[in-house]
Amino acid sequence: MEALVAECEKIDASWPSELPEFVAPQGLPAGAELYIKDRCLFSRWAMYARSNLHIESSLAVRNVSQDPQAREQLVRVGGKPQAPALVIGDQVMYESTDIAAHLAKTCSWL
Repeated sequence: MEALVAECEKIDASWPSELPEFVAPQGLPAGAELYIKDRCLFSRWAMYARSNLHIESSLAVRNVSQDPQAREQLVRVGGKPQAPALVIGDQVMYESTDIAAHLAKTCSWL
């Protein structure tokens, strides 16, 4: 343990400048929505990202398989009924990997 502490202190002492100020993640803007489909693996992945980042209360979910109005809204905003889809304002992301990466970047302390 002493060797580890000594190594940390050595690294700290050799840092060439002040540490940059820590910036908190920006989070999602109000009104962001995640559109999903039943029995869709990619929708499940997007939901896992939402759950793992603990943003259930700040990211609303609309199921286009169960809610025809949600499907119509997604087509109106994005031009197609493809889900998963993350809608933020007039921007739409369709790929689950892009959705998860965006959520991790904006909603986590990574």
